[in-house]
Amino acid sequence: MFEEEIEIKLILLGESGVGKTSIIKRYYEDTFNPDQESTLSTNFATKDLVINNKKIKLNLWDTIGQEKYRSLSTYFLKETEIVILVYSIISRKSFNELNYWYNLFVDNLGKNIILGVIGNKCDLISKQEVSDKEGIEFAKKHNALFAQISVKENKIGIDAFIDNIIREYLRSKIDKDFEIVENREKGIILNKEIGKNIGGNDGGCCGGKAKARKKKYVDIIKNNKGYIQSIFLGENNVGKTSLIKRIKNEGFNKNEKHTSSLNEVETSYTNSTMQINLKIYDISNDEKNRNQNIEKMKQCQIFFLVYDLSKNETLKKVGDLINEIKELKEGENNKKDFIFVIIGNKKDLVEKNGKKNYEEDGKTLSTKNNSIFFPVSALDNSEIQNIIAMAIESYIDLP
Repeated sequence: MFEEEIEIKLILLGESGVGKTSIIKRYYEDTFNPDQESTLSTNFATKDLVINNKKIKLNLWDTIGQEKYRSLSTYFLKETEIVILVYSIISRKSFNELNYWYNLFVDNLGKNIILGVIGNKCDLISKQEVSDKEGIEFAKKHNALFAQISVKENKIGIDAFIDNIIREYLRSKIDKDFEIVENREKGIILNKEIGKNIGGNDGGCCGGKAKARKKKYVDIIKNNKGYIQSIFLGENNVGKTSLIKRIKNEGFNKNEKHTSSLNEVETSYTNSTMQINLKIYDISNDEKNRNQNIEKMKQCQIFFLVYDLSKNETLKKVGDLINEIKELKEGENNKKDFIFVIIGNKKDLVEKNGKKNYEEDGKTLSTKNNSIFFPVSALDNSEIQNIIAMAIESYIDLP
């Protein structure tokens, strides 16, 4: 039995031509029209969802971006719970105008709103005018969830982002009595008292779930010096290092060399109640480094397992790694405190060359092991920005 249905109004704001209508059509219908005309009226669509055993009625509004119609958008902001600001990575003007759209909803709704920022048109990376870093910094400044997507090439990123932002809204409702403070220096909202009980009664799915997440966060801070530790594993030439460099916004090198030693990078993920720092290990597959690799694997909570979408043998290696990690981790601890993220890389090559695509096999392996699955292209940067957020959220949600 579901609790009473929760109705949520989510509105997309941004300049004309950034892809707001296309995002809605991709999310609701999984369709894309390259000749989609600019919206000349404010429209909305309704979708029924179930998230964490909660029945959600999502009303998603598409607004007019053209300057002469902007004043109409203020009327439709009434009773909005979630705002997503959209810009195009190939349009500097659309990014600069985010400040206008941000101030528009703040003036009408205040700052107590769940906010997301989407940089669209990542399939046109060669024409990029707005860097990944600029989008991330804008989102951090305004305490927003962030994603870069290609509405033309994928649906998974859009689904994942909207699902994530609805979860943030639900958490804000669960945590509504929990005192928060704004940390302007870091551009995030932090809980003043991390360990304080939140939610309703101790029992039940709502309060219990929220408190479990908070406990997990406290454990991360206490036991791992504020870090979740992760590692990229897989055969040589599947693109592990290239993916890590994309996560760090360092671009793509088609002549990337094999990793010959242990490398370590750091990144972070922020939602409305916490900031999590992630340590990422990139290791060498040389047999001489095996003992060192095993020690790192013992320390990690998130395992990014990468294969080449066109090569079945690299997926088989991922299956072998899963069995090895389970034996390694579960042998020392009865509690499962780690997750797998399976990444099928080189999506661009499969599509371009017409090679056999082992994406469905990757999904099957992922389902079998209750893990996250992403098909990506390190070259095109599609989906990569979403991987960290989904991995960390999944880890925090572990019982």
